[in-house]
Amino acid sequence: MVENINQDSVVGSNPDEASDITLVNEAINEGSKVAPEWMGNSVDSKYSELSKFKSVNDLADAYLSIESKMGRPSGIPESPNDYKYDFPEEFQYDEKLEDKFRALAHEAGITQDQYSKFQDFAVSIATEVAETNQVESKQMGDDNREKMEQLEKEWGDNWDKNITNARKALKKFVGDNGVEWAESRGIDNDPVFLKLLSGMGNSMKEDTIREGESMMSTEAIRRKIASISGDKSHPYRDALHPGHDLAVKEVNDLYKKLHNTG
Repeated sequence: MVENINQDSVVGSNPDEASDITLVNEAINEGSKVAPEWMGNSVDSKYSELSKFKSVNDLADAYLSIESKMGRPSGIPESPNDYKYDFPEEFQYDEKLEDKFRALAHEAGITQDQYSKFQDFAVSIATEVAETNQVESKQMGDDNREKMEQLEKEWGDNWDKNITNARKALKKFVGDNGVEWAESRGIDNDPVFLKLLSGMGNSMKEDTIREGESMMSTEAIRRKIASISGDKSHPYRDALHPGHDLAVKEVNDLYKKLHNTG
């Protein structure tokens, strides 16, 4: 280590020379500062500024102080529920979906200003889609009315009969719940759908025979024959049963009706 110069050892020194010695000594002292023990004996020069901290704890306290002053980036709410947005009064939105979006925005570090811009964009798109759908719906309604008027002219006096056949066919194939579903969506007033159902209803009528006061389709006759023939306990299968002859006659009559409709 370089030692300081002792001014007393310099013979005949004058004030100017004493001042120079002081400057030299300060330079020596500056160059020979010893780093704190926690930094070790050999420290890279780029870390020399850290020598002002006397311990690791002092350094850590300084870091935590800086971090606390920086805090959360400006504009990001403390929690997802702190995001605010005023939807237009007539705008309908899903609150549960909105909660999910708030949580996602907070997780992504989106500021309140960015959140508002996202919502502005979403509302504008949803409004545009709704207006487009409204226009298209009106257009479809106008087209449907025109086609219904054409269908009324086409069916003429057969309108009530064809409508009845159409509704019977709908009920047969989809049941009462299906009829309610079709009515709730206006499908039962669709001209194309009505013509299809009416045609099906007419086919059902042609494929149906009268048995007493009831109506029985050819398919129902086949099922009835199969049920009797396949039941081992039925009188039809037991020649000794008192009701065997009547059962045989019933099956024969069913076969006759089936052939007559073939």
